[in-house]
Amino acid sequence: MGSTHLLSDSQIQQFITNGYLQLHVDCGPNFHQEVYQQIESMFEGEGNVGNNILPRVPKIQRVFDHPALQGALISLLGEDYTMNPHRHCHLNAPGGGGQQWHKDCYVFDHNIRHPRFHWILAFYYPQDTNEDMGPTALLPGMHFCKSISNADPKHATEPEALLCGKAGTVTLVHFDAWHRATKNRSTKKRYMLKFQFARMQEPHKPSWNHQQKIWRNSKKDEVSEDVWNWLGGSTNPIKNGSSLPNLINAMEQETLDSIGETTAKTPDNLHGTNPTVGEAAQKLSFIGAPTVSELTEVLSSNPHWWIRSVAADILTKIGPSAETAIPTLAKHINDDHWWVRRNAIEALGTIGSFDSSTVKLLGQKLADPDYRVRRNAAISLAKSGSQASTAIPMLKTTLNDEDRYNRFYAALALRRINTNPAKEALLDDLFTSRWCPITTADNLY
Repeated sequence: MGSTHLLSDSQIQQFITNGYLQLHVDCGPNFHQEVYQQIESMFEGEGNVGNNILPRVPKIQRVFDHPALQGALISLLGEDYTMNPHRHCHLNAPGGGGQQWHKDCYVFDHNIRHPRFHWILAFYYPQDTNEDMGPTALLPGMHFCKSISNADPKHATEPEALLCGKAGTVTLVHFDAWHRATKNRSTKKRYMLKFQFARMQEPHKPSWNHQQKIWRNSKKDEVSEDVWNWLGGSTNPIKNGSSLPNLINAMEQETLDSIGETTAKTPDNLHGTNPTVGEAAQKLSFIGAPTVSELTEVLSSNPHWWIRSVAADILTKIGPSAETAIPTLAKHINDDHWWVRRNAIEALGTIGSFDSSTVKLLGQKLADPDYRVRRNAAISLAKSGSQASTAIPMLKTTLNDEDRYNRFYAALALRRINTNPAKEALLDDLFTSRWCPITTADNLY
């Protein structure tokens, strides 16, 4: 894509610091009104169809195919980003009372929250939305924060931004942003379609209209500047203010102290599945390659599953610079604890060095008893592209996995492998499961 529709340096820095960016998608006269009417008909006749909102109203895809939105997504997630299979149409009806402040969960998976974002949210309004209609609200600049003053908006002290706009407004949001639906004081329905997008490869150069290397933003903070450098493919690790052994010890202690967060259901972790990275763990990922040897030792020798899980997650966040950890990570995809297995597999996919033995191991983990392990095996195989061709038979089996998201990621892997056998397996499955958006309870044939 040419630079015309890519984001600028200032827009990227705005997203990093504020946690969101608003765009408008012009798809022609009456387009958004037609989407609105189709959604209205769907709700009246069938109710909310959940993840099937896109095949039920396929016109929505044109919003995400628009060059302005594609350019923004490429700028933030790289050229080979993917639309995730979970999406939801949120109806805020007249009189709707709104929500508490919260962070979304990574649906039915156990990602550890980290400023280096691999997922973003897209909020699309098919109708004009003003302050009275219960727009989504967001706390700018708080997406890196584990907690806020109060989850109850009546008592929270942080300034909020109301995401208003005309029909066709799409707000791209850092996945860990604090947000909520506000009270609908109008007589009109407010629909907001929430979609999710994910990065499939680690950044190795800026994917936006990049003109300046230096972080130039009034909000000077180490975390935002690290995200800026990482997003641009820079290998400029922060200076370590303490010895690595001390930092490793601090990481191990804070991890043990946070064990309750692996199940606690709090506003930043509603399902008890997505705890926030600790301060020492975050620093280790910022330092980068110099920490890999020590982290590999922790993964190999620490007896506590949660510490091993966090060590593997830090290696994930370090990315390709952690290549020397691959043998140890490969060993721990058979760890006794599913969360360690899951994180080790995710790390292998993020580091991105796939030899035949690694692909074989990932293919075998498509049969793991834990659905999160199977899912991340499929995602890592999808990241490897044509190198995963030997895993096609296992991926074909995963197309019938009991978990709906695992089925999607197996299909994504086959699409990205892109050999004739992979395409044949994918098309056979898609023709069998094809959804007809015209067929409804009132129009069966």
